Amino acid sequence: MGADTYVLRIGAHNAPIHGINRSAEFHCALAAYKAGISPEIIGFFSEEDVLVTRYIEGKPLSAKDIRQPGMLQRIVKLMKRYHSIQNFPPVFCVCNAINSYVQQASGLGIDLSRDYKKPVEFLKSRCEYLAPPFNLQGACHNDLVPSNFIDDGERIWLIDWEYSRMGDIFLIWQT
Repeated sequence: MGADTYVLRIGAHNAPIHGINRSAEFHCALAAYKAGISPEIIGFFSEEDVLVTRYIEGKPLSAKDIRQPGMLQRIVKLMKRYHSIQNFPPVFCVCNAINSYVQQASGLGIDLSRDYKKPVEFLKSRCEYLAPPFNLQGACHNDLVPSNFIDDGERIWLIDWEYSRMGDIFLIWQT
C-alpha cells in the first residue's frame, strides 16, 4: 500500500447490540465517498467485519470549533451534499432503536424504571411522528458529533458511518 496512511475499522463481537452493521456502514461510506464528503474506501472484508479507508490528515472538530465564524456554513454545505445521496441501505427508525435498546437493557437485568422511565415513555409517545414514512427522507449519518467532522484546512470531511441509514433528515440534527 506504499507510504499512504489508512484507517482500519474492526467490528466488535457486540456491535449488533449497538445497531452497528459493517456491511451497511461500508455501503453508506462508499456512497459518501462517491459524493465527495468522506474518505476513499480501500476495502471491505465482510467475513472479518473489517473496513479500510484512507486516512484524512486534519483536525477533528470540537464544539468550540463549530462556533467559530464561518464554520457552521461550511458544515451546512457538506450536509446538503450528503442529504442528496439516494442509495443508502435500510431505513433507520428511532422508535425501533428505542424499543431495541429498552429490550436489550431489560434482557441484561437493567432496571430503567427509576432514571429513564419518563424519557423513554416520552420518546415512545412521539413514535407516531418519528416512524417511517418520513416527510423528508434522506441519507442520515445518525452520529453527528463534532469529532466526526474533520477539517483538512480546505474542506470539511465527515467520517464514521456505522449508524448511517436512510431516515428523517431533521431528526439527525438532534444528535
